[in-house]
Amino acid sequence: MITAILAVSGVPAAAFEAKDFVTYFGTTDESITVSWDENSPAPERYEVVLYHVERRTDGPSVSVVLPPIVLRLPRTGHYIAKIRACDGEDYSEWAESIDPAIAVVDGQPRGWWIYGHVAPPGTPIIGGKK
Repeated sequence: MITAILAVSGVPAAAFEAKDFVTYFGTTDESITVSWDENSPAPERYEVVLYHVERRTDGPSVSVVLPPIVLRLPRTGHYIAKIRACDGEDYSEWAESIDPAIAVVDGQPRGWWIYGHVAPPGTPIIGGKK
């Protein structure tokens, strides 16, 4: 029996960044529910955006009156949920799911993000309707 022991020593290259987030894995055909505490007084609406980490872009924004919201990932990759309160033309700062000061996992303060990968293909239909 051969046992390999791996250890990281020294300082990693500048391109590497330590992230201590809970990662929720799923496929692009699954839904994910994102919730948050309501503000007091309640705003007119909330704006929700999924930020695609690898592309460094925000997805389309969705407006909701009350939490929660059910979302689907538009493509593969890591996503951060961003939420802000909106009253007319006044907007709060974005609250991000990776911020452990405001994010919660299993009742504990902890940052989280989502990783979506391509859903497996369905059952092939041969000679079926197109």
